[in-house]
Amino acid sequence: MAHSFISIKKFTKEPYSNILGYPNATNRQIKSRINELEKLKIKSICLVGPTTIGSLAILGKGYVGVVVLVKRGNKEVALKIRRIDSQRKNMKNESISLNLANLKLLFSKSFLLVILISISSAIVADYFNIPLAWMLGPMIAISLAALGGIKVKMPKLALSSILIVLGLHIGNYIDQNLINQPHLDRFNYEVFM
Repeated sequence: MAHSFISIKKFTKEPYSNILGYPNATNRQIKSRINELEKLKIKSICLVGPTTIGSLAILGKGYVGVVVLVKRGNKEVALKIRRIDSQRKNMKNESISLNLANLKLLFSKSFLLVILISISSAIVADYFNIPLAWMLGPMIAISLAALGGIKVKMPKLALSSILIVLGLHIGNYIDQNLINQPHLDRFNYEVFM
């Protein structure tokens, strides 16, 4: 679903400034927060969600901060903005808590089940000489498990690590011999002719 985003430049004035400086901020504090958002490469905010500040929709509001949907580069992410009246000086502890929660996912039962299904399906696919057995076996098995109602969890740390290994594995097979293969030259000639 496409969302409508509003430039952070418009958040210097009410009612938008109430989100960046909830519950009540000075103009200096709002400008400081906009500068901080720009340093984080956040250019726009989307006013969606079940909670409101005045008439503006947001994702959430708590004792420490408000949560909004923002666009960081081309990616939509949730951003928690510290409330002006919060006793916390920064959101560092919040970040540490989220990272610990992601780390705990590595040892969760649902992720261990994903690993078990993946390894066993890769072994079976390899036994039957299926091409790319260690990729296609787990991909098909996990897809079927998810469709069957099994809760599939993939912690971000695990996904990043796997993508690095996959990139190294694929890159390992690309060399000058691959590029110099005669059928590739003919293909390039036919396509670009």
